[in-house]
This record gives sequence, structure tokens and C-alpha cells, in this order.
Amino acid sequence: MRVRERLQDAAALLGARGIDPERCRQLWADFSDDYVLRHTSEEIAWHTQAILEADPASLPRVVISERVTRGTTPIFIYARGNDGFFAAVTSVLTRLGLNIVDARIITSKSGHTLDTYLVLDEHNRPIQDPARIAEMREQIERGIRAPRELPPPPRRPLPRQLRHFKVPTRITTERAADGRYTLMELIAGDRPGLLADVARTLYEFGLRVHDAKISTLGETAENIFLISDRDDRPVEDPAVLEPLLATLKERIESGR
Repeated sequence: MRVRERLQDAAALLGARGIDPERCRQLWADFSDDYVLRHTSEEIAWHTQAILEADPASLPRVVISERVTRGTTPIFIYARGNDGFFAAVTSVLTRLGLNIVDARIITSKSGHTLDTYLVLDEHNRPIQDPARIAEMREQIERGIRAPRELPPPPRRPLPRQLRHFKVPTRITTERAADGRYTLMELIAGDRPGLLADVARTLYEFGLRVHDAKISTLGETAENIFLISDRDDRPVEDPAVLEPLLATLKERIESGR
């Protein structure tokens, strides 16, 4: 019921903007219930309008709102496929000196990305300068189109308030409940560039990120990823998992 009600509310918002409800329903058939439940009606309406206004031949579609959402600047990305996108976007945002407060990485039924990032500037303030927003959009689009050309994200100084916290790094993996992917849970001390290091490592090991739930509680980052190999199979081979987890832990802890 919550899914239907949320879409009805989004349809009302879009109808008030003159957008055909039937076009919305056709698009939403490609979205999972999880997508709907993890976004507000206002966010769904914003994403839907951005997608319907896009030229399919010109994807990726990167939209950055100047309206502050939950004290942050929201970024929405719609594109075909997802190989390297997560690594590219997190690397670009880190290079731009932005802090990723929240990230929702979701893949539609047809394989399109429906990615949302909530970011703050280096002073933990939302970004509202139109020139900087335009630069962010240009850099993200460029990074998505050529992820292999991106250099590793730069090291940024650890904020003073986090220097005295030493959160043990814990990484676990298991088969996801639906059996399709591997669920990887990562708990570590938060720091600038953490998500970019994780995303780059997964990409270098040839893995895909199908979903991600990112949250930061004080000095602790608690992240859950649904990952697979390039053939969309669960990652269970110890010859892949063991070096992957070792590399992740080394990169996470060396960046403190």
C-alpha cells in the first residue's frame, strides 16, 4: 500500500506540472518497490521529471538541485548500465572536495542506474552556487563517460574531530536473501574519500555494485553493498573474496 500511495502522491505532483500520468506509470513499471520505498514522493517526482525530459540518446542524465534537501545538496544520476559509474562518481565528488552524506545506488529492472547522492561542501554546507553546480554536473558526466581515465581520488586531510576516533574496520560478506548477489557489509571509521576508495577497489576487482545503502553515524560509516561479478553472479570464490577484503581493509585503514 505504501508503494501505491507514494506513487499516487508523486503522480499528483507531476500532474500539477502538466506531465502526462500515463507516461509516469509506464516509466514506474521499470522501478522496483525498493526504489519507491527509499525515496519520498517529492524525490520520485523530481527523478521522474528529469528522466522524462531527457533525450535517451544523450544519457547519462545528471541533475543537481539547488533546493536544499535534509540540509544537503541532492544529485540524481540516470544512465544505462553501471560498470564503473559508482567508482567514477565517488572519485569525482572526492576530487571536488565534497563530502558524501548519503548515497542510494539502485538498478532498474531494465538495467538503468537510479543513483542519488546527498553531498556537502568542504565546510559541511550545501552547495547552492550555480557556477559550482554546473562544474559538478560537467565533471560527473565526464567521469561517467570515461571511468577508466579517472586517476585515483586524492587523499584529503582527516578532519580534526575524527582524528582521535579509531573505529575497527569490519567487512563481512554473505549471499543476499534473494540469492542473486553478494551482500557486503562494511563498518569503518568515517573519513573523506572513504566511499571513493571502496568504489575504486570494487571496480578494480571487476565487480558491479547493484545497490548500496550508505549511512554515517557520528564517526562511524556503516555501508551495505549488493555486488556481483561482471556476469551478474554472486561473488563467492575465495580466490576473489580474500584479496578483495584484504585490499579494502588496507586502503581503508591506510587513509586514516
